[in-house]
Amino acid sequence: MTENDPIEQEKRLKYLDLVASAVILQNTVDMSLAIQTLMSQGELIPMRHLAAMSPYITRHIKRYGDYVVNLHNIPQPLEAAINLPPEIFET
Repeated sequence: MTENDPIEQEKRLKYLDLVASAVILQNTVDMSLAIQTLMSQGELIPMRHLAAMSPYITRHIKRYGDYVVNLHNIPQPLEAAINLPPEIFET
């Protein structure tokens, strides 16, 4: 940050937090789809393996890497992507 403006610094931190949250959400969806695919193919996945998984990547991070955004790829609804029980969405 080249500016000493506290408002601009706070904005940048909030944007960074938003991007990190979006990446974690996308990792969660991708992991859930992979698990569902394996299970539909008859693979048995032990609960201890699922418990050790995390969508928050802490190793092999390409901090300033190539992040391609395809604006024509519309994501499916979250409840369809990770197959959550319907009672979660009831109000």
